Amino acid sequence: MHIGKRIREEQRARDISCVHLADELDVLPQQLSRWRNAEDLKLSVVIKIANVFGMTVDEFIGQKEATK
Repeated sequence: MHIGKRIREEQRARDISCVHLADELDVLPQQLSRWRNAEDLKLSVVIKIANVFGMTVDEFIGQKEATK
């Protein structure tokens, strides 16, 4: 699955705005937008995003079923 799509899905599921998520990640909304388009996306960023969503990286990228 495309990581940007996954970010959008999790935002919708949790009703988190781009501004709020950017604040949680301590970045500008423009940077979040680039990540949502899979630009400049590094593993360290994926780890941070997964943590904000309360998921492991495996859960976030769809390799393992999320435990709720």
